[in-house]
Amino acid sequence: MAPLSRKHITKKPTTQVATVRMISSECAVPGRAQRDLREPQGLNQIRAYAIKLRTPAGRAGRTCLGLRARTRGQVIAALKAGLPVGAFNRLQDALAIRAHELAGIVQIPVRTLARRQKGKLLDVDESERILRIGSLFDRAVTVLGHEEQARQWLKAPQLALGGRTPLEYADTEPGAREVEDLLGRLEYGVFT
Repeated sequence: MAPLSRKHITKKPTTQVATVRMISSECAVPGRAQRDLREPQGLNQIRAYAIKLRTPAGRAGRTCLGLRARTRGQVIAALKAGLPVGAFNRLQDALAIRAHELAGIVQIPVRTLARRQKGKLLDVDESERILRIGSLFDRAVTVLGHEEQARQWLKAPQLALGGRTPLEYADTEPGAREVEDLLGRLEYGVFT
């Protein structure tokens, strides 16, 4: 079976169904993508493969928080040192919500946040909660394809979450894992 190339997956504007054309095995799909992409068997698999190939331009390897950490150990070290307050500001911009709304989601009192602006660093617990929401946003962008779609999805009530928005639901670690699971089901076309 021949691997797929990004330019060979198109969307019909009226039905939003991915159309896949197979190409020769010499296509230039880099690294892991070339190994992972094989001929899909059904419509849900076609959608999942289309999503894998649709990574937003300029976002490869970047996070909405601006972290440069590549390994889990580097992320842990960054959290222990405390994320800069700028990570909160970048997440606020990425989600396009007000500071007090994001402060409520990540459970940082507004007055504490004002004090942190002077010190320039968040503490470990605050950093973890910021990273949790930032990781969910990045995952939603990967699954849904675009930042605007990710924003809308995170702010919209979801039936699978009991009518709550994913941002509201992700205010605890188990809630964030449930939102991640929901994104995984969406990625693979499982009805939720």
